[in-house]
Amino acid sequence: MQRLWVERRETSVARTVGLTVAIAAAALITVVAIALSTKQSCPFVYSWDGTQYVFDAEPYGGAITRGLERDDYSELEHLREQNGRLPIAVNHEVDETQFTNFVELWVADHAPGTRVAADGMASCMGLPAFSSCRGA
Repeated sequence: MQRLWVERRETSVARTVGLTVAIAAAALITVVAIALSTKQSCPFVYSWDGTQYVFDAEPYGGAITRGLERDDYSELEHLREQNGRLPIAVNHEVDETQFTNFVELWVADHAPGTRVAADGMASCMGLPAFSSCRGA
């Protein structure tokens, strides 16, 4: 058995830079093409803020088949009561198939300075206010 070693001792900065740029551009084009071809919009949830409906949530993204079905919880930060009601609007803004088989609005009374979060097990919990990290 004979071995053949090929070794190149010279380098070309222009070729190296060109090849690197070409690979990066191809990767970017591939990522953009995949994102555009698989773009799935969720139903958009608009909440009444006291004067108008404003965008507030985009739950369960990509649930386009029964196998991708799941529960999702969204905080509606802009929702305000009007005449004893909590008006929301759910809208499909892209021509696509989405399956929404249950919508429920949970209202949680909580102390000022706390936040409420769903735990994924159909219950809520209060969380203390967190301050942002100033450094590590």
